[in-house]
Amino acid sequence: AGIELLNLHHRALARLGWTPQHHDLRTPCPNPDCEMTLLRRWDGTAGLADHVECRACGTQYVGEQLLLIMKAEEELCARSAP
Repeated sequence: AGIELLNLHHRALARLGWTPQHHDLRTPCPNPDCEMTLLRRWDGTAGLADHVECRACGTQYVGEQLLLIMKAEEELCARSAP
């Protein structure tokens, strides 16, 4: 019964939008040693974080690198849209 209450609580928070919604990117990691497509933009308490992290190599991208990644992601999404 306790697990059911915790599941209900989590579903209610998700329905209200109070759980983090991380964004997995389709752009490959710019690190030449990695180049995996495991970039994630974390959703914090104040909205999307100001960094992207590769879940494969652990590299964090901020500032100018973040802008380049987000621009590449936007172009990739625009090309794949009908």
